[in-house]
Amino acid sequence: MTLRLTISNVFMAALVGAACSESETTSPSADAATSADSDGTDAADAADGSGDAEDGSDAEDGSDAEDGSDAVDGSDAEDGSDAADGTDGGDGAGCALPAGCTAPVKDCVGLVDNAGKTRFGLRLAELSFTKPDVFTAGLFKTVITGGIKADAPQCHLDGTGSLSWLLDFDTVAGTVTFGGAKPVSDPSKGYAFMNETVAVDGVALAIAPVVMDAKPTAEGSFTAASGVDAVLPVFLDAAGPLSFALPLRSLQVVNGSLAANQSCIGSFNAAGLSPDDLCYGTIETPSFLAGATLEAYITLEDADTIAVPPLGQTLCVLLSGDAAHYGTGELPLNKCKRNMQTGAIEFRGDWCSVTNASANDICHDAMKVSGGFAASSVLITE
Repeated sequence: MTLRLTISNVFMAALVGAACSESETTSPSADAATSADSDGTDAADAADGSGDAEDGSDAEDGSDAEDGSDAVDGSDAEDGSDAADGTDGGDGAGCALPAGCTAPVKDCVGLVDNAGKTRFGLRLAELSFTKPDVFTAGLFKTVITGGIKADAPQCHLDGTGSLSWLLDFDTVAGTVTFGGAKPVSDPSKGYAFMNETVAVDGVALAIAPVVMDAKPTAEGSFTAASGVDAVLPVFLDAAGPLSFALPLRSLQVVNGSLAANQSCIGSFNAAGLSPDDLCYGTIETPSFLAGATLEAYITLEDADTIAVPPLGQTLCVLLSGDAAHYGTGELPLNKCKRNMQTGAIEFRGDWCSVTNASANDICHDAMKVSGGFAASSVLITE
């Protein structure tokens, strides 16, 4: 774990360097993209393969996460079809899960068998943003991907698991509760929704789970009936404080497909990964194939209140992709530049918050957020 946290810190240092270089270029994302490590991850949390059941007890075979029990052939994973972000599944060589991966749900490295339950939880296993542009490539994508992906090398997952977003399904009520959790030392013991107010750079952020109306069909399809506003925490260090937050408006999970065992959304990309990459996902080839889409938007006004301390700028400046042109340059926090007469933020977003549709000449006060994701079963304790 120490090695992975060190790598994460290196990525954050590189992000700071990229932010500083924006004063000399209007295309920081290009620099970030060429700086990204070819293995594409630094990564995430949970699936340590311990196979604990919902009540936290050991998996049926009684083995620990790192023992050599229960070999699997990986045949249940998909066959290298395109991922949600449009990238191909890889060279087709395939990477079966090794014997040491004792997660009870092999299709998606799930830690709990949710079959037959009316209340069950999942954690995002991978998220591939398609919007905004600054989230889709380079170091930002690498760091976020690495934070979400589990720290489970025995299951071909090389993340840190620091960034956990959860889905709690209640099929009787027809709802899905969505929210973030703090990093945990033992994912097999479960996660708890974060529900508290946290100060980041002097700004109080109320972080709490939100409830969507979304009842899966008999075939497992689900889509939230309407959007809800949520502030999702982003932890980039499993041992550190909150890094920043995403203030999402009209958040929806759409086009979701829940597996018959209710333990997976999407699947582990066993057939698409390559032994040449040690069977780890890369920037081009995800570890998981997506099975649902996240849709939302961020208003520029909200974003300008959110500090991203590692970069010394607000989320608004980060979203602009051009700190030199759209930032004020003030210290210690670079905020978005405003029109001297109207007070409006000068950067024009690609979305309109009034219509929740694409921006136009009159309304361009937000940025679209979207991405495909996979999720794996976990125990949600509260």
